[in-house]
Amino acid sequence: FRLPSLWTAFVGFIFSSILLSGLILFLVTYAMISLGILAIPEKDPVYPVFPLIMLLALSTVIGSAISFVLGKQAFKPITDFSHAMTNVAKGDFSVKLSYDGRVQELNEMSSNFNAMVHDLGNIETLRSDFVVTVSHEFKTPLASIEGYATILQNPVLTAEETKEYTEKIIE
Repeated sequence: FRLPSLWTAFVGFIFSSILLSGLILFLVTYAMISLGILAIPEKDPVYPVFPLIMLLALSTVIGSAISFVLGKQAFKPITDFSHAMTNVAKGDFSVKLSYDGRVQELNEMSSNFNAMVHDLGNIETLRSDFVVTVSHEFKTPLASIEGYATILQNPVLTAEETKEYTEKIIE
């Protein structure tokens, strides 16, 4: 299982944000303790720091889990688009994207992709029709030439008949 790099960057950004905010919270609290703004029991100077470390670890785990779930949902349209483009590259022009979300750019991308695939499908149909038509148009004269060439192989033809069939082939 390989994660997309954009998704990994998103999770890294969220993870870093949570870690940085936890670190800032820890430093502010420690500064408040050092300056005497926040009172701590004389007996246990480490006690107020331990809950902050736990808060930092908990916020990191929860933030990572939320980032994982939201990241998969946020990048699903991009993943679908990537799979659809792979199918189009393989020649499947029946692929359609359906995205009805709030992100205007993704709506436009989906619409433009569907229009592109539709046009590519039409071009493919025109190409196929062209090949069939050209193939048919070449077969008719080639069949006539083949028929006259077969007749010309007959040794009992007169010079006048040979000339006539040769002129038909040239025409």
